[in-house]
Amino acid sequence: MGSLWVLFVLIDGDWYVCCYNDQSGKYPQLACTDKNNITAEEKQTIARLKNKSWVIGVSTLLCVIIVAALVACAATKCSNKDVLYYNLILEEEEKVLEDILRKAAKDKLTEAVKAEINDGQRKKCSDVAARLIEEGVPTIPAENQGIPLREMKQSQSAAAK
Repeated sequence: MGSLWVLFVLIDGDWYVCCYNDQSGKYPQLACTDKNNITAEEKQTIARLKNKSWVIGVSTLLCVIIVAALVACAATKCSNKDVLYYNLILEEEEKVLEDILRKAAKDKLTEAVKAEINDGQRKKCSDVAARLIEEGVPTIPAENQGIPLREMKQSQSAAAK
């Protein structure tokens, strides 16, 4: 915040006129003299020094703003990469969960329909899905338990082919 104070003092220009003062001995007390008792040449010098101070102050302020914006943008891009990564993980989790549950439902439905056919109860085959729904969500089949996610995906894609 202290640097911003210096920038605003430069933009105002009085400090620059007092301290810089053309670095010549021509106007040693230019800023400290009474404003009513200065010559036209001194007024021009004061105006020129204030303009120079304003340009330095505004240019530096713009540089500070640009650097701050670039740093903020870089920080945002890094956090956006993290957010994107986490969103992709969540999407893949949904897909994997859907694939596993689909396979479990298909296996359980197949077993139940085969059991009904083997028992000679073909008419009850149309009610198998309703009974399975009443039983609730199946557990993950034993063949998929303990298998790392990558291998499970590979085995599922191989089975689909």
